[in-house]
Amino acid sequence: MLFPLSIIEPCLEKASVPIEVPPDWALRTFSYASSDTSAIEEDDGEQALLIASFSQALKMAGDGQTRPVLAVTASDDAKDQAVDSGRAAFPLIVTSLSPAAVCSTVNRYLVGIREWDAEMSRLILSNCSTQQLIDLSEKVLGKYIALSDALYARVAATPHFPPLDDMSRALIETGSYPTSMIPQIERLAQDQRWHAQSKSHLDQGGNAINPLPNMSRIYRLGGNYAAHLVMVSSETIKPWQQFLFNLLADQIGTCLDRFWQTTLPSRDKGAAFLSSILNDNIHDPYDFKEKARLFGLPVEGVFEIAVITGAEECGGVAHIAHQIRTGLQACRTVIANQRIYVLMISAKRSSKKIASMEEALFEAVSRLKAKIGLSSRFDLLEYCHMGRMEADVALEYGQKNYSKYLALQSSEPYIDCVFRFNRYFPCYLVDPYADTAEFIAKYAASPNLVSRLRRADEENGTNDFGLLKIYLYFDRSVKKTAELLNMHRNTVVYRLNKIKTDYRIDLDNCDTRLFLHYLFGIMD
Repeated sequence: MLFPLSIIEPCLEKASVPIEVPPDWALRTFSYASSDTSAIEEDDGEQALLIASFSQALKMAGDGQTRPVLAVTASDDAKDQAVDSGRAAFPLIVTSLSPAAVCSTVNRYLVGIREWDAEMSRLILSNCSTQQLIDLSEKVLGKYIALSDALYARVAATPHFPPLDDMSRALIETGSYPTSMIPQIERLAQDQRWHAQSKSHLDQGGNAINPLPNMSRIYRLGGNYAAHLVMVSSETIKPWQQFLFNLLADQIGTCLDRFWQTTLPSRDKGAAFLSSILNDNIHDPYDFKEKARLFGLPVEGVFEIAVITGAEECGGVAHIAHQIRTGLQACRTVIANQRIYVLMISAKRSSKKIASMEEALFEAVSRLKAKIGLSSRFDLLEYCHMGRMEADVALEYGQKNYSKYLALQSSEPYIDCVFRFNRYFPCYLVDPYADTAEFIAKYAASPNLVSRLRRADEENGTNDFGLLKIYLYFDRSVKKTAELLNMHRNTVVYRLNKIKTDYRIDLDNCDTRLFLHYLFGIMD
């Protein structure tokens, strides 16, 4: 390992030994220190730092020697005219210690750095986490360090060095950067070209993320921004601190690469099976149920399909799919054509559970500036293919038409990135350039909301299909519906409330009502 000459500053500072380094020596490197002139001449002198008395150093400089030399002089001799005239020739320390004692101090410090770097390598071979590397490095660097991912969420941080600024404090407390700061972070990422940066970046003046002096390293996956390591200091970051940070950053990069290689390429459990049912490749119902059981998928419950696009700039679809899998335990993911399909599952038929999963997914997607198409909810796993088609329709037409809704419902959360099928289904049906015949035929045959109403009427001897159709046709008039069906007003209200509860629909939502109007037209 080659060390920059500046690496000796901290160990000499601890020994209360000041050092003067000429500017042109800042880039000199060495691998070990020695106070034995003869040993250096016999060994690889260009890689050795000679720690010698001032007279020895001056003689070597006069002989034209170019190897790194650190001169040691006593306090009483520091005022000598020869010392003053030779100060600019090489680094000089003034101390009562002998060159051999100084050499011993420097070498002990270098051994500690080598052992730290070797221990990090051993940890990586044992499949350690990035947090373990940062824990090990905390005392060596003595600064606040944090690692965040492409979702601007904290992955690891120094446990005993508290953050020095509000931004980093929020990252530690909440696990992610404040939402209000994401635009500034993205602008900073664009200015620093995070998608191309492969070396550490030093910012002594601070920036939008960290107003204090900081040093950062960007990690990429598939050419895209995937993670960000930062060290923050309350004072100017010194060259030796930069060197140590780079050692840590290289090891963190190795750890991340190893993690991505062993985790991301591997398909999600049952991904091939899930991919087949998303594409309607179900031939044997018995085999389908057996495979679903094998891969831990319920065949009945509440399901919903989401399709995500536009995540390529934030670490690649494989990385984002992994983030979704680890953040949402009750979901499965499949990657196809640079799109991420997410199956949300509630085996206990809990709509609240699906809603909470939606919220977590929406928040992550909005931070990525990606887009998401959302299917309607369905009760049987075998209809995943219909949910996939719904999600694709929602995404395609949502991206085209979402701006029309902003002026009307600008306060609705995630309206600019989350597109629900029931809102954009009418756009798809009236599109003169869309080939809708195949989709409509499959949709009419699937257990959609209206077909389920009709089947329930046949089984229970009710007429909820006709009741809802008349109720919507007469602009939600309970009185008119009761007259036409010859029912009591309270009975109509009761049946409507039961439909809302059983089928999880909001009849106060205009998009839902328009969706149902078109659906009744298809079913008729």
